[in-house]
Amino acid sequence: MESDQSKYPYPFKTQPSEEIARGWSESRVFKQEPGWILKVTYRGWRNSLKQLAENKSDYEFFKEKLGDYIPETQFVRGTDERGRGVNIVRQKEIVGQTLAKYPHEKFEQNIEAQKNLVDLFNKLIKMWDVDGRIPDLVVFGGHPWNTPNIMIEDDTNKVYLVDTSASKRFQSKDAPFIYRKLSESVVKNMKVFVEKYKSKN
Repeated sequence: MESDQSKYPYPFKTQPSEEIARGWSESRVFKQEPGWILKVTYRGWRNSLKQLAENKSDYEFFKEKLGDYIPETQFVRGTDERGRGVNIVRQKEIVGQTLAKYPHEKFEQNIEAQKNLVDLFNKLIKMWDVDGRIPDLVVFGGHPWNTPNIMIEDDTNKVYLVDTSASKRFQSKDAPFIYRKLSESVVKNMKVFVEKYKSKN
């Protein structure tokens, strides 16, 4: 795997810093230097070179398709503060709120954010139709506007897909029936969202 390791001293080491989020039981998110965050995977099958390579491949696919909707991200193998081997995702920090936490009343008044999200959802719908893939936006009820994986930036109202880990085994038309149906539900709900807010704007 060609990694981003050459950009940083090896092994890349995390430093104790403010924890700002957790993903499942295996990963934690920290502030790093100004303007960057670190997503560190500590254990399980997610903390392997194979998984790191898959995550980077997913990122490159979505970055090519979605461009500026994806923040700059690097994937490195390093060590944590205890010297344990860990997968590290280093990403440009988006200062804002996830869709899961964004107040509904505030969103209803934010025309710019609505337009940006409609545009992103349209691109994702097309991606499903053409490429048979979407990012991991599955949440309870299949409503992608409740996902923690998309953020609205405070100052610009731009929207960003901040988690591009989306295995073909789960988020694709080739996935097993139950997972494919979940993705189809997400796509259906994105279409409902687009029609609602396209007509409003």
